[in-house]
Amino acid sequence: MVNYLNYNQASLYTGLSDRTLKRSVSTRELTHIKLGRRTLFRRTDLDNYVIKNIFALCIIWLGKYEVAKETP
Repeated sequence: MVNYLNYNQASLYTGLSDRTLKRSVSTRELTHIKLGRRTLFRRTDLDNYVIKNIFALCIIWLGKYEVAKETP
């Protein structure tokens, strides 16, 4: 099992878009490793990031659900 993932692999692993991952890297919310021009992520860091943000993602999803439910 590969422990270090690039953007594409991390996106598939977490189910998040490349854009979301890049934004999280630029705001330093997501721990990453730079090797020259390459950006790599450890699986454990991705797992921790998803767990930490799952509550926020649920709130966003529930808000969209409530808005859709109220629309006739």
